Amino acid sequence: MPAVNAANAAEPRRYPLLWLALIAGVVYLSGYTVGPPVVNAELRCVEIARTMYATGEVLVPRLEGEPHLTKPPLFHWLSYAVSVARGQAGIGSVRLVAALASVGVVLLTYVLGLQLANARVAWWAALLTLTNLSLLSNGHRGTFDTLLTLFVCLTLCGYLGIRGGRQRTGYALIVAGLIGGFLTKGFMGWVVPLVPMLLDRLCRPRPREALRPVLWILPGVLAGSLAWYGYLLLCVPAARTVLLDVVTVNFGVKRSGVEMAFHGEPFYYYLYALPFALLPWVAILWPALRRPAMGLRDWANQQRLLLGWLLGNAVFLALVPAKAERYLVPLLPAFGLLAAPAILAIEAGTAATTRRWRRWLLTVTLLLSTAVVCVLPLWLWVRIGESLAVAIMAPAVLLLCLLVAAWHTWRGRLTAALHGLVLFVILAATPAYARWVPIHTDLSHRHTSPEHEQYRSRQRQLAGYAARFVPGRVKEPAP
Repeated sequence: MPAVNAANAAEPRRYPLLWLALIAGVVYLSGYTVGPPVVNAELRCVEIARTMYATGEVLVPRLEGEPHLTKPPLFHWLSYAVSVARGQAGIGSVRLVAALASVGVVLLTYVLGLQLANARVAWWAALLTLTNLSLLSNGHRGTFDTLLTLFVCLTLCGYLGIRGGRQRTGYALIVAGLIGGFLTKGFMGWVVPLVPMLLDRLCRPRPREALRPVLWILPGVLAGSLAWYGYLLLCVPAARTVLLDVVTVNFGVKRSGVEMAFHGEPFYYYLYALPFALLPWVAILWPALRRPAMGLRDWANQQRLLLGWLLGNAVFLALVPAKAERYLVPLLPAFGLLAAPAILAIEAGTAATTRRWRRWLLTVTLLLSTAVVCVLPLWLWVRIGESLAVAIMAPAVLLLCLLVAAWHTWRGRLTAALHGLVLFVILAATPAYARWVPIHTDLSHRHTSPEHEQYRSRQRQLAGYAARFVPGRVKEPAP
């Protein structure tokens, strides 16, 4: 990692992990039960958790009485454990798993930053990851992606531990991370951490010798990952047919590379999806990935592991058939770790991008300010049904954070400006605001959960309220 100014890398904060755990807990545990299931995958997870809790049959997830083997079972097992701890199953159980996994991702990002650089870089990397809007969105949904991200970070912590001389701990974390990742989302749990690790190893001297220790952990990884599938094949006759269908659908169809690359979305889908996944920190994408002061080759060698994690996996995801923006979530900590030293170098005046980046950051901040001023008050009053006072005061608090950030940017105080943006995101995710966020539910979709019926009832009340003030509003949303 590049050297940073001594003043910036001086005395680290006391108890940084405790502070991060506290902030991340407030951000990710605020309002996580608000709203009905947002996507079909979340609805399935809720129903599976309820079935497990009601029947006590945990080993094989079931949906509508049939074994559900589209995804491995670890997320469902954890949801069941949370249901037992809460004394009830439902959307709170599955979302709590995703929320706690997000908190773990933030803390492991800090640990990775310590292993790669220093406490100052680790702090900024964790803050950028904590306040990423894509991670925030998925951390409040009962889906697999944040749990997969947790295991990817755990695996790479083990890899960096081996590089630092902690062999036993490193290999144990790698085995645990790869097994957990596979049992969360199948082969994706192996590929995402292995791509940067293999690229880093192969670019080092004597790559064969460097890769030889992997053979020692391979049996443990395979045994831990495939034991559950072996049990299904041997002991659960009803699951054999379902599992065979899953394997046939995913691996039995012969496709050319071109057909795979253009399936669903074209291979260049992530070229425009990645910047949106990096909001609100897309403003530092350019300085984070361009370091002319030290030379592109030297910088690429230094950042090989992180570039493989972010860009190498982006290429891999572009070539597989299924494409979605949430598949980028396991790559987000890599961006935070790449951007953190860029922030410190620019603030210290050792990077040549200060003026251009200042203009770009100011533009992004003012665009966010315009959106808050023009959209949020009307949204809160008409769509959500809040009082006029709330519709004015709540956006005003967020706008104040953005204006302070813009002022600091104009004055050249970039670290203060970025802290202002961090505060903006944290405030927007606290209990006062979090209940307004999960309105992305497609109301035309016919969910069957009790939460969705309550949500529909509230929407009908709000639509009737809005119809009294807004000409042309219908009293009930279309089914």
